[in-house]
Amino acid sequence: MIELKEKHKILVMVILLAISSFLTYYFHAVLRTGVVYTHFFYIPIIVASLWWKRKGLIVVIFLAGLLILSDVIFKMPSYDDIPRIFMFMVIGLIVAVLSETIVKSNELASERTSELQVSEAKYRTLYESSSDAIMMLDEKGFFDCNNATLQMFGFSEKEDFTRVHPADISPPYQPDGTDSLTAANKKITEAFRKGTNFFEWMHRKKNGEDFSADVLLTAFNFKGKQVLQATVRDLTERKRAEMEYKTILHTAMDGFFIVDVQGRFLDVNDAYCSLTSYNREELLTMRIPDIEALEKPEETISHIQKIMTLGGDRFETRHRCKDGRIVDIDGSVKYLEFGGGRIFAFFRDITERKRTEKALRDAKEEAERANMAKTNFLQTMSHELRTPLNAILGFSEIVKQKTSGELNEKQERFIDNIITGGNNLHNIISQILEIVRMDEGTLELHIEKIPVHETVDMAIGAILEKSVKKNVLIEKNLDPKLEYIEADKQKFKQVFINLLDNAVKFSKEEGGTVTITVKKEGGMARFSVSDTGIGIREDDAGKLFQKFTQLDNGTTRKYGGTGIGLAISKQFVELHGGRIWAQSKYGEGSTFTFTLPIAAKKESVN
Repeated sequence: MIELKEKHKILVMVILLAISSFLTYYFHAVLRTGVVYTHFFYIPIIVASLWWKRKGLIVVIFLAGLLILSDVIFKMPSYDDIPRIFMFMVIGLIVAVLSETIVKSNELASERTSELQVSEAKYRTLYESSSDAIMMLDEKGFFDCNNATLQMFGFSEKEDFTRVHPADISPPYQPDGTDSLTAANKKITEAFRKGTNFFEWMHRKKNGEDFSADVLLTAFNFKGKQVLQATVRDLTERKRAEMEYKTILHTAMDGFFIVDVQGRFLDVNDAYCSLTSYNREELLTMRIPDIEALEKPEETISHIQKIMTLGGDRFETRHRCKDGRIVDIDGSVKYLEFGGGRIFAFFRDITERKRTEKALRDAKEEAERANMAKTNFLQTMSHELRTPLNAILGFSEIVKQKTSGELNEKQERFIDNIITGGNNLHNIISQILEIVRMDEGTLELHIEKIPVHETVDMAIGAILEKSVKKNVLIEKNLDPKLEYIEADKQKFKQVFINLLDNAVKFSKEEGGTVTITVKKEGGMARFSVSDTGIGIREDDAGKLFQKFTQLDNGTTRKYGGTGIGLAISKQFVELHGGRIWAQSKYGEGSTFTFTLPIAAKKESVN
């Protein structure tokens, strides 16, 4: 029916009411027709009520009341009015039921139509916005596709794509050698039979480029006929990533494998197969406890649980090879929660490293035993040598004093040589004992407040006779601000004597000059001994403070020495918290410098 506005509907109902009321009155009151005939005039009102849907219920009741009222006005009620009133009620009820049924049917149809439109809009949105290629095909070929299909296969318009045959977007043959047309027909038949079919397929773009893809065929009824929806996902990037992954793993020098949370091997590279002598197929049937040689099976399971909790681990263990060998390996593992949980492990064979480490430990222990034996020997021999040496020096001093008689010139010279040699030997023995104490870690400092200038003069006095004989002039440049330092006086003096003795010893044949410089620098005292002697080669500078080391055999034979004076000096200085170093130019001279704290560190005080 034609849709009218509400006010027009009311107007129509009023007109129909007037006509029906008039005709009812005229036929019933004037023409004296039967009651039944007058009811035919209610039909237009009932139809109009149904047309007006729910509002028709009100109209029917309203009109029925007016018709009864008109009968009452124009005609006195009688027993004939009772069936008429009853008929009005029945008609009203029928109209109400029919009206409500029609309304609900229309609303349900409207609601389902709306839902269908929304569902279709959602499907179309997903269809067009999907990154996967989606195409529809029937027995004639393609009849629809989304934009991703056009991009994937290199077409610009849907009409161009729907005109091609499915065989045109595949190479003639698939990678397994089957021709694409035969294989495609089998896949389509299976999809119609099962409802779906998922497989990997080699496709071809419009420009002739082939690419691998996952394909899902789904069969469904569309407008009364069976069709297929093909969803295609390009696997080019995934295949490239897989190829890179396999290339990296299978060319890696370290062993690699993947296991699940039960310790079952899921993948393994060539390096690990080579390490264990198992082939890949064998390992994929095994578990970690089958090759673990250090842990018990229950310990391995516990270790896996720890890795899952921490997310990874780094450890050393041992694996059992197929040929019975046991290899030491260093492992780094990572746990990832996907596919039920996976553990990725890299292992490096450290068997040779372990063997080398053991050899080094054995050598170190042997060296320590040898060093201990040497230390014990030196300590024993030093004490044993001191006893007769003290006797030699003591008796020599008595003879020199001439208490037992006069000595001729030759005898005096011999006695002087004995005393000089004895004192030198005594110094060597004392140095050896100092070296022993350093090796044992028993060297102690006895800190006291010592006068710097006086101690320097005492050191000069110890080597003054030698400097005169060598024609070496000793000069001093002492800082008057530096009067005292806190140090071990004996060791401080020994360092100075060692440096002065070397400066005089390695002077040139014609003599030279040794300059002592003392300077205060903040909280440190700086002491330098410079000479104009033979100097040191640059290549020999690193050997200066090593024990029992001379720069070359020629120097040792010509100038003498044990090679331990500088080593002891270095130990004494560092024990005080200072440092010592040397600067030299070969053929022109050297400068040895050391620094000491003016105020001794508490940890240096014994």
